[in-house]
Amino acid sequence: MTLYKTLIVFVHPLGGLLLLMALGALLRVLPWRRGRRWGGTALLLSWAALWALSTPALSSRMLYVLESRYPPMAIESLPAADVIVVLGGFVRPPQGLRLQAELSGAGQRLLHAHRLFQAGKAPVILLSGGAIQWRGHEQSEALFMANILRDWGVPESAIHVEAGSRTTVENAINSGRWMRDHDVKRALLVTSALHMPRALAAFAKQQTQVIPVSADLLSDDVTQELLLIDFLPDAEALTNSSRALHEWLGLAWRAVRGGI
Repeated sequence: MTLYKTLIVFVHPLGGLLLLMALGALLRVLPWRRGRRWGGTALLLSWAALWALSTPALSSRMLYVLESRYPPMAIESLPAADVIVVLGGFVRPPQGLRLQAELSGAGQRLLHAHRLFQAGKAPVILLSGGAIQWRGHEQSEALFMANILRDWGVPESAIHVEAGSRTTVENAINSGRWMRDHDVKRALLVTSALHMPRALAAFAKQQTQVIPVSADLLSDDVTQELLLIDFLPDAEALTNSSRALHEWLGLAWRAVRGGI
């Protein structure tokens, strides 16, 4: 897992393009005319790509392509189910200055699951998320999520924990096994809208009926007129472009492997 997390950095825009810039700079100093030309081309292309991916104009549209596949639905329009499944990936554990676990931006997933539970859409919440051991954390993310739900007033009997998953594929396998063991027929699957296409692809292999319930929308209104500031580099835009590319790479990898 540590090796995977290290390698994936160089597939994402920032790491990959910085690596290309370094290669271009190296080629520029070599005593080889064609190599110097290639080096200059690599530097120019990597700079242009990094700029483009750092603009809100591009990043918001990259997000929208994925998020619009399963747009959020009004809670009252959703059918009732046997369980609400929440996929982890948004808890910051107690570490450093943090005295207790906190939610990151994608913590909207847990809040939305709580809203579904309060609306009576399902009697049980299944929390799926293991320990991030490559960061030195021993306690699973699902247990942290469970503590937060208790603080929000969800009764112990309504909280179930799946604490062994470290990836989306494992989320689907372990949650699917839990659903079959508990004779669950239908689940509301809660994750970020950006992550939903990849999550549903994983759950489709588990022969379980899941209804997508998207949360944590990141894209802006792509119908609005673009302004000059939308073409200027922005750190958050680069982060969002990286998230979108991560999801596309995950979907492409699944397609290459012919399934999960």
